Amino acid sequence: MNTQFLSFSNPSFNAVRIARRHFAICLIGVAVLSFSSCAGMEGGGGGFNLISESEERQLGTELSQEIAKQCELVEDAVVVGYIRDIGFRLIAVSAKPDYSYQFHVLKKDEVNAFAIAGGHLYVQTGLILAADNEAQLAGVMAHELGHVENRHVTQQMSRQYGISLLTSVLLGNNPSQTKQIVAGLLGNATIMKYSRDAEREADWTAVHLMYRAGYDPMALADFFRKLKADEERSPGPLESLFLSHPMTDDRIAAVEAEIKKLAPKAPTLTDNSEFLRVQARLK
Repeated sequence: MNTQFLSFSNPSFNAVRIARRHFAICLIGVAVLSFSSCAGMEGGGGGFNLISESEERQLGTELSQEIAKQCELVEDAVVVGYIRDIGFRLIAVSAKPDYSYQFHVLKKDEVNAFAIAGGHLYVQTGLILAADNEAQLAGVMAHELGHVENRHVTQQMSRQYGISLLTSVLLGNNPSQTKQIVAGLLGNATIMKYSRDAEREADWTAVHLMYRAGYDPMALADFFRKLKADEERSPGPLESLFLSHPMTDDRIAAVEAEIKKLAPKAPTLTDNSEFLRVQARLK
């Protein structure tokens, strides 16, 4: 938890490098503030990112350790192994198959899943129980992997936390900052809210991951439509997912339009026996 990113044998040289790095980060901080004021939260799927991929992995380690302290992780080997199997099946056909992905299951009733820096993906038990089949569950996971693959997670963190986050990560770990970020990820007050373009890009990625992995990508649209109808009928239980990933008719239509562009192919992953077994273990 106290890993330093800048470590040299010569103290004076180390101090100079830290001072230069700090100055550079400050300049970047000014830039990102200017960027945020112009682009706001509705920027494109891509964007300004203050975090390198190596720093992203270290940040992910720190955040995942803090999540483990604040939340109850499901330790049932059958449930966790099942989620990991789906995850690795999807990343095997992704643009980053060698990335250090890790899959976790949180014991939380809210229907949600989220990714943090470094390829850590969290599936909440409420989502597993809300899905009708494995393909729907895989669709939500594929969407989250889309956020990771397109680096939306750290782009949004760069916008949301700016220089304070980067300084604490690059110049020395700040436990209170880590706790603050995790509290935001786990709660609804400051939960990560991606731009509309980022959501569309993650949806596009999810459709193609599902198609290549052998799932029917229409299950993603079906699940979105189901959640939207359930939320309109009985607001509340789906609040977490809707805050971080708002469902709209246009978004659902865009997913269906992308699916129509794909060559017809019968899905190969249609056996739901293991999915139902996992659901039963969580009830």
